[in-house]
This record gives sequence, C-alpha cells and structure tokens, in this order.
Amino acid sequence: NQGKAFQLTSTLQDTAFRALGKHLGNLRWDVHWTRQDSSFAPLDRPLQPEYAYKWNLNTLSLTNRENSLESNLSYQPNRYLKLDGNIGSIDKGDLVSSLRRSGQVQTFRMFLPDLLARLEQVESETGFDRSDWQRQNFSASKTLSRFTPRFDFKREDRTVESLREARTTGFRFEDYQAGIAVRNMLGIDWGLKHQLRYDFLYDPRRPGQTRKQAETRTLEVQGELDPERNLKGRFSFAYRDKDFSDFFERLPADSLPLYQPDAQFQDTSWQDRQSHLAN
Repeated sequence: NQGKAFQLTSTLQDTAFRALGKHLGNLRWDVHWTRQDSSFAPLDRPLQPEYAYKWNLNTLSLTNRENSLESNLSYQPNRYLKLDGNIGSIDKGDLVSSLRRSGQVQTFRMFLPDLLARLEQVESETGFDRSDWQRQNFSASKTLSRFTPRFDFKREDRTVESLREARTTGFRFEDYQAGIAVRNMLGIDWGLKHQLRYDFLYDPRRPGQTRKQAETRTLEVQGELDPERNLKGRFSFAYRDKDFSDFFERLPADSLPLYQPDAQFQDTSWQDRQSHLAN
C-alpha cells in the first residue's frame, strides 16, 4: 500500500445563534473533504463509503482514486422545528463523478403528529451513461399513552441514460408502511407493521415509460421483553408475498438484463437486503 489519502473535517456549532440581539436557535455546519490516490488501498471502514446508494455509482467499475467534498447544515429555530440540508460532490477519475443534494424538515413535540419530510437527488455521470436518482420520504407518528401509530411513505425514481445506445433504463417504486408500537403489554413491547410496495422498471423500447414489475405485501410482528428485567429476549415473524406482473413472469431470463441491467441499485432500496426481493 504505497498510496496516500487525506481527510479533513470541520464543524461549527452554535447553540445560542444570535442576530440583531435576538436568539435565533441552534446552528450546526459540518464540512468533510476526502482525497486519495488511485494506488491507495482503503483498509479501514471510514474510507469505504456506500458508493452505490449514496453516490449512485457502480462499485464494480470504480478505482480507489477519490476527491470528495460534503457540506451539512442543520438549523433548529425552536424546539418544534428542525431543518437539515446537504450538498456534496465526488470525483472518482476516468470521467466518473457524482453530485448529491438533499433537504429535510422535521417537526416534533407538538399536539400534532411528529412529521418528517425529506427530498434527495443524486446525479452521476460516467463516460458511458448519465443517471438521475430522486428520492422522497415522508413519515408521521404520534405517541398516545402506550400506543404509537406510524405511517411511512417512500418513493424513488432512478433513470440511466446510455450515451452509447441512446436508451433509458432504471426503476421506480412506491412504498407504503403503516404500523403501531405497543409498549408493555403482557410484559412485552410489541410492534406491528403492514407494508405495500409497487415496483416498476423503465421500458428501454418505450422512452420515459415504465412497466409494472411486481406488487409486494409484507406483514411483520415484533416483540421484545422488558429490557429492565433479568430475562431479556426478542422475536420477529414476517410474511411476504410478492406478485410479479404477467409481462415479467413470461419474460425469458436472458431478456431481463435488458430491463434491469444493474439490479444492485434496486436492491439497496430494501431494508432487509439479505433477501434480495427486489429482483
């Protein structure tokens, strides 16, 4: 390992942010810069980021060369509202680069449900293709005595435009989750969840149009014994049913890569990544 690497992190935190003599809340600003040679062998975890989901880059075609810069800004004007923003860029050499932007709004400790809304966009480019990955998240929850109902919505849309073959591939999905947590019922903390997800793949023969790939339903029950007791334990039961559309059920296996040439990106959108149920 004869390569070189350099990291620099700077943080500005002001818990009594003031302007014109008035207290305007809490402010935090983080900047992170990484630079490393192509001959550098990253052996430790901090130098091995998630390139596929975070930067929208194919990990199989990347070199160790990197020049990345990220900036995170967090502002909380009062105890009910928090704003977060992020912007970053990365250059991996060989015409491979990516730019990501995100924004998040969070409300809490109000008589209304706790809300979180997040938008993110990651644009990447190589010498062969150009990709745009857009993500939207929304969640709402409210604690009522021992019960905490929750709703989550997630939507992602990733397109890849081939510069050599003049075609567009990618995927889109919509994920709905509804659940409830029940604290200390029969000495157990319970969690119930129902998830409904729709997956679509872009049709390379019909620019800008998608075909429904599958519809997935998941039911899950979780339980955990009171952690303050001597006896500790947890359990989980999950049932998942995935129904593929007629088109993809009849599609020959050797034709699937035409619609899904890079399945690794669609897999990253599942929380239980070991199941590979996105394929």
